Amino acid sequence: MVITRTMVATDALLQKTHGEARHSAAGVPGIKSAEFTFDVSECKTVFGRWLAENILTTRRDDDLSILWVKLRQTEADISLADITEKMRRNSVRSPSDLEAVIKLFNAWSQGQKQFVEVYGEAMFQQRSIAFEWPVLGSRAAENIESPAAYFDLCAARIRAFKPVSVRTGGGEEPPASFGVTAR
Repeated sequence: MVITRTMVATDALLQKTHGEARHSAAGVPGIKSAEFTFDVSECKTVFGRWLAENILTTRRDDDLSILWVKLRQTEADISLADITEKMRRNSVRSPSDLEAVIKLFNAWSQGQKQFVEVYGEAMFQQRSIAFEWPVLGSRAAENIESPAAYFDLCAARIRAFKPVSVRTGGGEEPPASFGVTAR
């Protein structure tokens, strides 16, 4: 199936493939994109094909680009991992070093209590993030210039999160048989 998607791409790729680029929705230079037509069957992964079929654009200023990735970690889990990493970086070679680590932990603990007072149960809900689509043809996209290969790359990156669920801004979810989510 041949489809057309509006994709943000590097100037060099847009010059190579289109000769010119469209700017942001407001006509302001900055985000550059163009329509890319490709055969979805060129995607090597079933999840890559699903992304290509369901994500209509990679432009951040367009709701059609949203892909929600629900993580296993709660806000509290992420905060705990952060403070643990900060504490791990501190060497404890003297009583004053130990005191500094304890002070750091106590400050974090007090902050967490305040967050729970403000955010309540939300601190213990799994975090959802909007997937950040890399720019086609950029280093962030491993210099990939093919839309099909790009969607396969993004599929692999999304799988690496080991998400609980994935859904588009419009509510579409890949079939469970794709094995995208780690339940």
